[in-house]
Amino acid sequence: MRHMVLMALTCLQVNAFAQAVAHEHRLELVQGKVVRVNDLATSAPLILQVRKGDSLQWTWQSDTPGEWHLHALHLSGQLQTGQSQSTRFKATATGRFRVEWHGTDSAAGTAKGHHAPPLLTLEVRPQ
Repeated sequence: MRHMVLMALTCLQVNAFAQAVAHEHRLELVQGKVVRVNDLATSAPLILQVRKGDSLQWTWQSDTPGEWHLHALHLSGQLQTGQSQSTRFKATATGRFRVEWHGTDSAAGTAKGHHAPPLLTLEVRPQ
């Protein structure tokens, strides 16, 4: 009986850990700051929490041109005013990762190539 219970618990753990989740986020930037996520107003600090192995899709839209960077996972995207830009990726490492903005004009709060405060933090938790 004890052996059967242990096997059942092991199977439950394996099944729980094997299920990756897909996350879709629509991120709207105004003047180099995230103001809406999935049509809901937001304020800093913005932390998106996922589990290692989860799939993510970020669709960005900005009122100013620039580039976002998720340096730890080597991801970035160029944003043009009024155009959407989507990126799909998998959370392959655990930790807290800053997503930074590099504006292309002074209206975005930074000179080209200089960092503004983080747009958001991606927190990837272990499975």
